[in-house]
Amino acid sequence: MMNTSSRIPSNSSFAGGSVEHAAPLATLAPGGKLGPYLIIAKLGGGDTGMIYKAQDNGLNRLVALKVLAPHLLRNLPFLQRVRREARAQARLNHPNVIAMHSMHETDDGPVLVMEYVEGQTLAQRIRNHGALPIDDALWIFEQTLHGVECAHAMDIVHRDLKPANIFITNDRCVKIMDFGLAKIQDRRHHGSTGAALGTLLYVSPEQVNGQEADARSDIYTLGISMYEAVTGHLPFQRNSEYALMHAKLRETPPNPNALNANIPATVSAVVLKAIEKDPARRFQSAHAFRLALLDGAAQAGIELPVADYDPVVPQADRRSWEHARGSLRLLISRLAARRLTLGVAFDLALLSAVIGLVLLLGLFPGADRTVQHGSQSVTPGADPAAGTNSTQSTKPAGTRPREDKYDGLRKAWGG
Repeated sequence: MMNTSSRIPSNSSFAGGSVEHAAPLATLAPGGKLGPYLIIAKLGGGDTGMIYKAQDNGLNRLVALKVLAPHLLRNLPFLQRVRREARAQARLNHPNVIAMHSMHETDDGPVLVMEYVEGQTLAQRIRNHGALPIDDALWIFEQTLHGVECAHAMDIVHRDLKPANIFITNDRCVKIMDFGLAKIQDRRHHGSTGAALGTLLYVSPEQVNGQEADARSDIYTLGISMYEAVTGHLPFQRNSEYALMHAKLRETPPNPNALNANIPATVSAVVLKAIEKDPARRFQSAHAFRLALLDGAAQAGIELPVADYDPVVPQADRRSWEHARGSLRLLISRLAARRLTLGVAFDLALLSAVIGLVLLLGLFPGADRTVQHGSQSVTPGADPAAGTNSTQSTKPAGTRPREDKYDGLRKAWGG
């Protein structure tokens, strides 16, 4: 992994583990220990905390430790959300999401122990190389949307899917970082206006208006991130928070292929739809965004390697299926209980109904098996077109029809 002075780690993601008898977090340095972890290097950090590369002596593996920034430790509502969403992220099991192994408390606050990977963030790649080749940008965001789709299916909204939170490993796997820590912090907690501006560059218009972020807010932020990846520029860049917020709410972004002629029109259209100001006009899901991206690439003649992942089942659908399955179980158990209660009486009633049906339909051998066909009485197998001749040919003219022994029973049943 390469070391960097970047605010965001250059080559790590995080994983969780237990922390016991932790040393003061402010004294962490290479060679120091934090519970069962041996600190190897400081990788970088940002507004939410510092990242350390460490050796897990218990399981003999490399991990990344995230230690929250001191100002966040005084923000109790934020800490509660971190704990809640860290538990949610721990349930995410997807190749495009950084794995969180656990979260444990120390005297100086919670420490997140997360998966360690080597590579660089999308932000570093854009900063070092400018606009990405279109096919590179497409496979990066196709994988990113796979991970986001999984998170949204579990009702987890990231809130800050900017390039600094999209990690590209050395083996070309995309990993989403920083779930639960990405929501815009109170501006009083930022050390400078630049920090607040850095966050506002990517957030959705509804977040600027103070509304709660939902899955469509993640769609917007991903659209802005992709815009930057394929053009090398952000659609809105201003020198003040007010000017930037006004641009997000009121101004129309330039068409991406006006900034980079190599961007196919079909791909530009997908990016612009993702960053519509009105959430109702955007893609309504990460799945729809990803399919549109693949379709736009195909129309442009670009073939992408599509990962063969298990299909994602939305949380709402999963809950509906569980509810239906539970209802079916309840119905079966009630029928079984009723069956045991009724016992022999139920059996006798069922048998009587079957016998009555058999008699009514005249299914016993020897029964008169004539049926009505229009106004004629026709023996099964006879030709209805033959009319009365087909029925009268077996009976002497002028004789009364013979009543069989079941006529009385039929009349009693209303036959």
